[in-house]
Amino acid sequence: MPGPEYSANRRRRNVPVKIAERTHLPEDGRDGPVPPLRMGPKRRPLGITRDLWKSWWRSPQATQWHEDTAVWELSRLAAMYDDYFRGRLSVRDQVEMRQLAGQFGLTAKGMAELKWVIGVPGDEPNEAESSTQAQPEEVPDEVAARRRAAFAAASGD
Repeated sequence: MPGPEYSANRRRRNVPVKIAERTHLPEDGRDGPVPPLRMGPKRRPLGITRDLWKSWWRSPQATQWHEDTAVWELSRLAAMYDDYFRGRLSVRDQVEMRQLAGQFGLTAKGMAELKWVIGVPGDEPNEAESSTQAQPEEVPDEVAARRRAAFAAASGD
């Protein structure tokens, strides 16, 4: 059975992202003051939540956020983390927390989806370099002998 007709305009769906299509984020992160964490007047965030908030706003990803709109969504995310640290976040809310973090590029998957790369253009390894696997480290003879002896003792040989 023949396949679809050839089209000169067809495109692969899983085409690799070209380096020029990526957004390169500065390694040193965002400059400027950290906006206040808005969690409501009666709620005091934990110290770890405040530290997390500061690290988000100092991160390279923060250079891509519009402060006026991001601060409210990130405050909601910080409140979710605060509940998580206190042990009162449901599984459903944990899923939402992970997805929201990804939308702001705070996860590896989010960075990939947003096509964000930390560093200067041209710092990426070549495809040939990235496809090669790391060679195993040489183990000294005495370490190898101890491992063999331990294995033999455990297996009953």
